[in-house]
Amino acid sequence: MIIDAWAQHPTLRLMQDPIFDSLRRWTKGRMPEGEVPVAATIAAMDRAGIGKSLICAWAAPRNGMISNDEVAAFVAQAPDRLVGVGAARHLSFKAAATELNLTPSAISPCVRRHARARA
Repeated sequence: MIIDAWAQHPTLRLMQDPIFDSLRRWTKGRMPEGEVPVAATIAAMDRAGIGKSLICAWAAPRNGMISNDEVAAFVAQAPDRLVGVGAARHLSFKAAATELNLTPSAISPCVRRHARARA
């Protein structure tokens, strides 16, 4: 079985983000007007011969592109094909701990040092 270790089911918020403007111009891609159904991701996986995908949340520094709650909802629609991978805003270990229901002391010392260095 082929497993895609890093995939994202797109949200409309992600697809409309200005970070992808140049990609849309280059591909001349049409922007969906509504949310993409999970069935579309499953169909793409089928065409590529992928048995399972780790569907990842995306916590970009300026906004959340795909939330952990959205990932959980995607996985609930296809639990035999999708495995959820959560994300937390790594620039704030306190916010990350809160999102993951951890105490700040449970966050890796490396992450804490990185967050302090960026502050």
